[in-house]
Amino acid sequence: MLHRTFPARLFSSSSTPTRPSHVSVNGLKYRVPQPGSNLVGVVIDGGSEEYLDAARRAGRMPFLSRLLTATHDASSAPSSFILPRSPGFHALVTAQMPSLTNPNNVSMVTGVPASIHGICGNYFLDENEHPPVERLMNSSEFMRAETVFEVMQREAQAQIIILTAKDKLLSLLSKGLDLQSDRTLAFSIEKLGSAAQSHSNTAAASSSSPSTSNSPLDRLLSLTGRPLTDLSQPFFDYFSKGNTSSGHANALLSELSSADRSALERGEVPSIYNPLISLYLLELGLQIWKTLHEQDIMTILAATAVARALRPSGSSSDQEKEDAIFAAAESAIASIPPRLFYLSTTDFLQHKYLPDYPASLDFYAYIDSIIQRFTESRQQQQAAAHSALRDTLPFDIDQALPCTHLAMTADHGMNSKVGFDGTPKVVYVEQVLAGAGIRNRTILPITDPYVKHHGSLGGYATVYLEDKSADHVLSALKLLRSQPGVYTALDRNEACKAFDLPPDRVGDIVVLGDASTVLGKTPEHHDLSQVPHLRSHGGLDEATIPLVTNTRLQKAMERRLTRGQARNYHLWDILCNGTMEENDGNE
Repeated sequence: MLHRTFPARLFSSSSTPTRPSHVSVNGLKYRVPQPGSNLVGVVIDGGSEEYLDAARRAGRMPFLSRLLTATHDASSAPSSFILPRSPGFHALVTAQMPSLTNPNNVSMVTGVPASIHGICGNYFLDENEHPPVERLMNSSEFMRAETVFEVMQREAQAQIIILTAKDKLLSLLSKGLDLQSDRTLAFSIEKLGSAAQSHSNTAAASSSSPSTSNSPLDRLLSLTGRPLTDLSQPFFDYFSKGNTSSGHANALLSELSSADRSALERGEVPSIYNPLISLYLLELGLQIWKTLHEQDIMTILAATAVARALRPSGSSSDQEKEDAIFAAAESAIASIPPRLFYLSTTDFLQHKYLPDYPASLDFYAYIDSIIQRFTESRQQQQAAAHSALRDTLPFDIDQALPCTHLAMTADHGMNSKVGFDGTPKVVYVEQVLAGAGIRNRTILPITDPYVKHHGSLGGYATVYLEDKSADHVLSALKLLRSQPGVYTALDRNEACKAFDLPPDRVGDIVVLGDASTVLGKTPEHHDLSQVPHLRSHGGLDEATIPLVTNTRLQKAMERRLTRGQARNYHLWDILCNGTMEENDGNE
């Protein structure tokens, strides 16, 4: 049977009777992905451009290097008349300040800055309470904006898959989603191991009666295509067998503690302080994507098989039978929801290792393999699936489903924060002011449960003064600006205007450290022995980060990204609007 091109009219608009062509989220317009589309947003926590540069220089990211190598398009005008373009796209973008995990992840899922969504760190001081109370902003109740996910699910019936390494992010990322719905999968890998163990114990206890559970964990397990204990095996084999030519293929494994190594060999989910947790997360996301794609192929093949069965030979013309199969496939594809994946890793590795350290190179080599498999596995999977049945179709099933668009960026960068002697370089803001008789309460928004990462020391602090008079604020600003290691200090209005911050969650003063300095409260408040070779973030020097896509973008979107005004929170604008046939980006 001759294969025709699959009907272009199916993809000419993503609008269906139940799905609009666009949705509006926080004043911005997003094109609804086509039925069966998979848009994948990957956030490498702490993923500075320097890590990509080091891995590519070392030859450890060959796929990404090919993806970003400019070539001439042989199908277009002669090469002498056009500039070469790469198959993918790469730009430097700016993070939300402070350059911390929560503000940037929330910015990326809402598409707007912290001044709108309200999350400007892990903590703020609520001065509406008497006495003032420090509030931890790890809950979606503190968010003031909708996410792209909740609007896409509510208005376009999109399926949302969220995997985060850090449990503190889960409530923020999954705001407004129905976690019990088949259209939602949202998990933190930090808690997945204990949840899976509890699930296993429950299943064993009730083995005498068949289970009809459709819990989120049941759905996750059904989509991995393998037990959770097997998901460690691919990268364990990859590193231990030396699958690269660098000679450092097992460096990352050799850095693991004996407990982490033993847990990995038993197939346990990596702990939050195991750098492999991020790779486990990406592998899990890839396995879910592959299983869902296989289900999509089965949906199309089942529908066309029914259409053929209802049109026995001789009952109609070949053209009528062909049209019936096309109509069945079109209806099947329209029933497949668009999918948005959000995969957010943790930065334990970046806090611990320099970009050119062997363990870092191993880590990014594996990320390279993840990008490659997201990009190429679709074709390999479809080619292998049901070949006998595929050959009876009047169209190429490879063209029946849209390709997977992936964009990878970071929430912030990372820098070493040490002096020439290799010890942490700290300005103790609260102590400096108190020593000058300026009573204050200093909040460090980087503070979170993961003290082994950074010891609650970062490049950003906000200060609440007891005396808020203009003269007192000015005196405090002058003193802070004079401190070695302080890049600048701004009053609340200046800081909120410069960095798009919510004024009611910012102190009277915002302080920024320079590239090699972190800010603390007092020496007694921080245990520097926990971070002897401190690498951290939070300041302006960690706010320039990479953004990479696995496909070309529309030229209008590429122009936007190279103007110097692009932000990492344009992630879903890029994926929804910049990868479509026509550009509907938010200029």
